[in-house]
Amino acid sequence: MKLYEWIAGKDSLFPSKFLSKKKTLERMPGPGAPTNLSGASPTPTGNSTTAATMSGLINTFVEAGGEVLNYARSLQLHHGTPRGKLSAAEVEDRFSKTRFHDSRQLFL
Repeated sequence: MKLYEWIAGKDSLFPSKFLSKKKTLERMPGPGAPTNLSGASPTPTGNSTTAATMSGLINTFVEAGGEVLNYARSLQLHHGTPRGKLSAAEVEDRFSKTRFHDSRQLFL
């Protein structure tokens, strides 16, 4: 959502924020609430355009040659230049727990 805000600029639909696991579970009480989450990024109630906006942003990114990774966690970042440019990351798939090394020219 922060990427969407940055691209949309003053035309952004709403400011994004991140809720901690505790705050997320407070908003999702009951037996069906997930317990294996890190937090959440809430969206305004009834805003059906949010998913469509993010889907469009991701599709544009892929069409431009980008690769998308979801439900993953960066374990360690590697900086390949003295100025600190990010060059690689150690990543963990949150579902399979598979860990891998990923080198890129650009990370978003």
